Order: sequence, then structure tokens, then C-alpha cells
Amino acid sequence: MGFIEHRLAHFCFARVAVAAALTVRDGRISEARIGLVNSADRPLRAHAAAEALIGAEADAVPDGRRLPDDHPFVRAGDTAAAQDAAPFAEPFADIDHKNRVIAVLVAGTLREAVADLRRRRGADQGEKR
Repeated sequence: MGFIEHRLAHFCFARVAVAAALTVRDGRISEARIGLVNSADRPLRAHAAAEALIGAEADAVPDGRRLPDDHPFVRAGDTAAAQDAAPFAEPFADIDHKNRVIAVLVAGTLREAVADLRRRRGADQGEKR
């Protein structure tokens, strides 16, 4: 599970928020659920972006480095911004800016979801000892 939100300040409402849950089987993503907040006139699921992830390698995430432009998580973020979201302009964020934020946050949230899976996998192995 991953969650990231973008705010102007800690006391502000999120300008954009993304939540993601992944199911991984045999090292590949078999199911993805991505939710977007403040990316349209209501919270919504990013179905096209989630579908684009099916079959992608879950462990192909470099630790601590920028994801390459052709990485499945970056492509899913771009898909979410282009096909799933319907952002509206705000005083300090035009539609182009919000689309870019959506794309970046989706990729980051997916990366966080994979890190969560790794932590859980490690915790499960620790319990078996």
C-alpha cells in the first residue's frame, strides 16, 4: 500500500493525493488499484493506469534513484494524468501543473507500495524463523 499527498503547507488540504495497492504474484504485478483525490471533481480510480501495470516487474525499482522515463511506474503516472484524471485549475496550480503533479505522485506512490510489499515480505520471513 502506498499513499502520497501534495500540499502547499502542512496545514493545507492536499492539492493532489494518490493511494495505491498492488498484488504481486511471481514477481509481477497481477492487480493494481490506484485512487486519485483532487484530480477531478470527485475522488476516482485510475483504471487505465492500473491496467497498464498488469504484468510489470514489481522488483524492478531502483532504491533511492530517480525512475527512468520508460519505467512502468512513470508510464502509469503519465497514463493516469492523461486518461484517468480530469483536473481543474486552481489559483496556484493550472491544469498542466496538476497533470504533472498527478503523474509524479502516481509513480512515487507505486514505488512506495512496492517498498511496503518488500517490508512485509521481510517481516513475514522474520516471523518464520
